[in-house]
Amino acid sequence: MISYLSWVKEHPVTWNVQTSILYGERDHLQSIDTMRGFAEAINADITVMPNGEHWLHTEEQTEFREKWLTKVSSSLKIPERLAK
Repeated sequence: MISYLSWVKEHPVTWNVQTSILYGERDHLQSIDTMRGFAEAINADITVMPNGEHWLHTEEQTEFREKWLTKVSSSLKIPERLAK
C-alpha cells in the first residue's frame, strides 16, 4: 500500500485559482517561512496581520480580517459568466 505522503509527493497540486492569504504574525501553528514558501509556490498574495494569531478570533483580529476580506474581494478577477 502506498503511503499518503508518497502519493502526495507523486501527485503535486496544480493551483490555478487567484489566492490571497491572511497570516497572523503570532501564529504558533505555522511559520511565516512556510506560509511565504506556500504563497510563492502557488503565486498567492500574503498579508501579515500584526499581533494576529492563527485563529484570528479576537474583536481586533475579526475587524482586521473583515476589512482585509472586503479589500481582497474587491480586487478579484471574477469571470463574467460567474459574476451574474
